Amino acid sequence: MAILQRKDLASGDPRAVARAWRLAGDEARRGARLEVAAERYRKGLEIFPDDVALLTGLAQLELANNRPASARETVEKVLAIAADDVSAMLVAAEVDLAQNQLEAAGKRLEDVRARKPDHPLSQARLAQLSGRLLEISEDYDGALDLYREAVK
Repeated sequence: MAILQRKDLASGDPRAVARAWRLAGDEARRGARLEVAAERYRKGLEIFPDDVALLTGLAQLELANNRPASARETVEKVLAIAADDVSAMLVAAEVDLAQNQLEAAGKRLEDVRARKPDHPLSQARLAQLSGRLLEISEDYDGALDLYREAVK
């Protein structure tokens, strides 16, 4: 937030300013301050409208606000820009699960798995969403195994 309060912010690198808005929005979203997060994401998108991370965060926010149709529209925009972005693919799978599109969610999760994400948070999220898919499909033992994997 200190960066975003600088007097020379308008003359800064737009990518850096957009990233600062995204980080501030992510922090607000994690703190359940959803309206604040939405405002911060939108300010970042005013500067850099096709920023993949900002759009992905906005899609997650829309899901948190129980607006899966809007989240789908946003995440599809992200995937049109960066089809191989693991974070966007995971959000898309989460949207599929929210809309009870289990086959689509399973395919997306397989696509992510095939990319072998190396970031621990992506791996945990993949395991968590895969567990959720199994839980919805009433494979409780398999879901529990994946939830344990996500915790590790």
